[in-house]
Amino acid sequence: MLFTLAAILVTANISQLRMTLPLYFGDILSSRDSAQIFSSTIANLFTYYTFLIIISQLPLSHFLNRWNRLSALMFSLLLYLGGFIIFWLAGLTPSFSLAATIIGLALLAFAVAAYGPLSLAFITDIAPESLRGIYLSINSLSWTIGFAIGPSLGGWFLEHPQINGFFNFWLLAATSIVCAFLILLYLNHKFYESQETVLTSSPS
Repeated sequence: MLFTLAAILVTANISQLRMTLPLYFGDILSSRDSAQIFSSTIANLFTYYTFLIIISQLPLSHFLNRWNRLSALMFSLLLYLGGFIIFWLAGLTPSFSLAATIIGLALLAFAVAAYGPLSLAFITDIAPESLRGIYLSINSLSWTIGFAIGPSLGGWFLEHPQINGFFNFWLLAATSIVCAFLILLYLNHKFYESQETVLTSSPS
């Protein structure tokens, strides 16, 4: 259940990349005199983002297989965190927006490519064989909840520019990723603690 809570936080942010981020580029960044280039390059930016997800998934899976599932998932969350912080900085420094967006999209593409297969593999690992279908369905439900919450929250910030909330929205997204990271850190600690208990209690 703790992992499901972390998954909802993460998937709510994944939905921002698909639903809210294009509007952010089109409606806010492109409205600045120093960032007009965004109005003609949004499609290219997301083509680049999608291409990175496709080509990085297998190499990332191979690289992260050397770690346990939770450690690898925490690594993917650090990539999310870096991407969101860069987007926040892009909003503060328009002259750096294009370079920051390219770097931020790369980090988020790698995060998305790593998180999906790893989360599914982790659920498969921890699920009892007789309950595997229920565990996988709960994991799928976390994606549904995340995609229900994320676009609504992002849209609300986007529609209230008078409070300058949307530039701070990326800090909110980063904070939610930190919360998910702390949950996985706790679960990772409990996992190793249980493993040590099994080893010390087993006959020599």
